[in-house]
Amino acid sequence: MYRSIVVQINAGKLTDIIAAVVHIDSILSPTEVKTVLAMQMHARSAMRESIGTPPDGAPPKNYPVAGEEMGGGHLKSMNMNDAGFYLLRLSLTHEQMRAMMMQSMHDSK
Repeated sequence: MYRSIVVQINAGKLTDIIAAVVHIDSILSPTEVKTVLAMQMHARSAMRESIGTPPDGAPPKNYPVAGEEMGGGHLKSMNMNDAGFYLLRLSLTHEQMRAMMMQSMHDSK
């Protein structure tokens, strides 16, 4: 069902990333949210394993931390542990996500 939101984004009908994430979150059942977040944690763990740990044991610079807030302005209400955000990130290109984030930051000024 969240794919209809992605279709709206691709068609240029939905450009607000917060609205898109909230809409996706609203249509997911609690079981689906739990499944998506488990997939996210599994992917994040696999990525950390493949990157390895630096010699000093600290995470790599600019590496996302669980629960880290995104951007500024009204984007602070989103975090990386949000099921809707994760599904959106998987469904869009890096360029699309970046454009939506930049537009949201611009709109919040």
